Amino acid sequence: MIDMYSETVANVLAHAEDVCAQRSVRLTPLRRRVLELIFSTDHPISAYQLLDKLVEDGRKPAPPTIYRALDFLLDQKFIHRLATQNTYVGCDHLGHAHMGLFLVCKRCKKTVELIGEEVIVQLGHLANQHDFSLDNANVEIDCLCQSCRKLSQV
Repeated sequence: MIDMYSETVANVLAHAEDVCAQRSVRLTPLRRRVLELIFSTDHPISAYQLLDKLVEDGRKPAPPTIYRALDFLLDQKFIHRLATQNTYVGCDHLGHAHMGLFLVCKRCKKTVELIGEEVIVQLGHLANQHDFSLDNANVEIDCLCQSCRKLSQV
């Protein structure tokens, strides 16, 4: 497992290539570029924003092509989908299955993935008490980042 906060995008892509090789799956040029674009921003990005960036690159992929690339990246545990915003963020634990816990600035949309396994375990216990079991839990917490808090104090 690598810490994405200290890694460059190039290192993330190299690690993703290694994971794909180990799993005998292909990180096609389009999938790689989509992953690169997602990890090049500190805020969630939508499929249509990705499509716009690919058009800027001179590509002309159709929306289904982007969604297939995103599905692949989700399946490989390289990214997370934030359901409340219908956007995508890079996974800080690239290639490892886990449930996500995210702080999302409600003003600028900067997003940070937390290592909060104990929170997910507690959610599982609470679900069990009500005869449910967690299947997939991506917990999104609306916050204000430090920069936006400073702006609101001015």
